[in-house]
Amino acid sequence: MRIVKFIIGALFIIASLGMFAQKEVLTGLISVILGAIILPPVSEKIKEKFNQWNSKGVRYVTYAVLLALVGVTSNKAKFPSSNLTVNENSTKEVSSQNPYQNYLDEVDKNIASLSPERKVEREKILTELKSNPVYVQLITQKVVNSEYLPVLNAITNGISQISDKGFSINSNLEEQVTSSGDADNKMSFVAKCIALAIPNTNGGIPKEILEVFDRYKSKFGASGVKGTSYDLDKNPQQIKYDYDLTPFFALMNPNSKENLEAVYEAKNNGLSSWNEKGNYTYPYIATKEGFLAKLKQIDPQSKLFPKVDMEVTASELYRAYEANEVSADQQYKDKRLLITGAVENIGKDVMDNPYVALKIDFLKGVNCYFDDENNKILSQLNKGQKIQIIGTCAGLTLTDVVVKDCELWE
Repeated sequence: MRIVKFIIGALFIIASLGMFAQKEVLTGLISVILGAIILPPVSEKIKEKFNQWNSKGVRYVTYAVLLALVGVTSNKAKFPSSNLTVNENSTKEVSSQNPYQNYLDEVDKNIASLSPERKVEREKILTELKSNPVYVQLITQKVVNSEYLPVLNAITNGISQISDKGFSINSNLEEQVTSSGDADNKMSFVAKCIALAIPNTNGGIPKEILEVFDRYKSKFGASGVKGTSYDLDKNPQQIKYDYDLTPFFALMNPNSKENLEAVYEAKNNGLSSWNEKGNYTYPYIATKEGFLAKLKQIDPQSKLFPKVDMEVTASELYRAYEANEVSADQQYKDKRLLITGAVENIGKDVMDNPYVALKIDFLKGVNCYFDDENNKILSQLNKGQKIQIIGTCAGLTLTDVVVKDCELWE
């Protein structure tokens, strides 16, 4: 019997270690106490100090009470007080296992609310999709190859452009898909996946498509540049085109600060661009305005919000210097400004520093200087395009106002 008590006591003490690891501190302490007082040497010491402990009845009641407390305080032993609590607990458990479960639940709700005709149409799209050789490759055979990155990139782009008028795909991305083999099947796969993502028409993206994106994210990352790169297993991969899948993952979990910031980082690195302002179904992955509105809900203090001293148009800034340089310096010089204006020219100075000149008048301008790391995104600008730039005003030089340490905001 003495050996049995040693074994039981030791088991409770060992079990307490797991409870501490699960952050069940109180349960772990009770388990340690229970295990300790069961051990014969400890029990005998207690008998010497407390006569009551010599009674088996007292000991067994104490054991039973402590064992009951272990059960009551353990998270695993708690029972929901209602069906609602059961559902909430189940949802939290599933969500912790699958960060996209909330989206999938929303898709189920959308499908349930579709008209009978729309449900038939959704099933038709899914049937056609499953007969596509690309579906067989990506879903059935679970192929993960850089050849299909343009396909996923085009799907992501198309989803971000869904509006009340339908959807479209960037022509350059469409060309990347069609320039490879099996172009027709790939474009058909792209179009059907985007169509499924329209919530009020077709419900949403099915789980098997989401899992394809997750496999590619695990292999290549959510965004990347063309050339020889290394996947997350450090294997060399030939990437033919830049790609940006971050908006897809933001759609799957729009309340994730990490997902939203990844969208901004990819856009800021020139891997994709924001859409023109419009009435989009998913505004937080479509336009910068929609993105910032969503981010403000999730993280009002985000580092992505512009940290500036004041906002000003290029014209207002230049006219201030034209009217009174001394006064303008007091107001703007060495201040961090958010400047709105139209692009007049994109070029490099004699020191090979990239700059953007904002239009004012003939031989007059606001010249905004950037670091070389901004070359990629500056190469995508067009003359006449309205933009916003954040930079530090350096004052008037000859006929131009100079702004340094710039970053393109919008």
